[in-house]
Amino acid sequence: MTIGIVLGGGITDEGTLPRDVQRRVLKAHELFQKKIIRKIILCGGSTNPKFQKLSEALLMATLLLEKGVKKSSLLLEEKSKDTIGNAVFAKDVVLKKKLGTDVVVITSNYHLRRALSIFRHIFGNGYIITGKASHGYFLHRFRIILREWEERQLETLLLETIPMGDHKKALKFMYKHVGKHKKKR
Repeated sequence: MTIGIVLGGGITDEGTLPRDVQRRVLKAHELFQKKIIRKIILCGGSTNPKFQKLSEALLMATLLLEKGVKKSSLLLEEKSKDTIGNAVFAKDVVLKKKLGTDVVVITSNYHLRRALSIFRHIFGNGYIITGKASHGYFLHRFRIILREWEERQLETLLLETIPMGDHKKALKFMYKHVGKHKKKR
């Protein structure tokens, strides 16, 4: 079974998904309709302090449910705040639900290369990780270029210090270096 993993990208100050993230969700819907993916993991926790009880994953699920996707086809990963977290927590879901080893990462075109690098490293050699890109809005893409470069620096540190496939060490790395994640006790 092929699993689609949709990466989050924030929550607007209006409590909605940014347009680029909506496009990612619509790409997942297209792949699901074509039966390229059979289950969809939606990644993203509460990323806007104005809406602390609202997760990116829940907003994505709402959009897919409105499109007719059955709830049983959706899995919500509501802990992550960034791409490293998406990979770490999505791998936990895949392992706990025994979903297999064929994974399609779904994100924006400007983010796909970096996301695939992270997912392949976190998931390890036992997985087939491919990607599908949605096309981001031009102005958003322009603003995100610097952030992508900064994140690439963090990813380089991750790839140099964490053994391939060791998502538990990646989780510890995330708590120590990223700072956006809080351990739940």
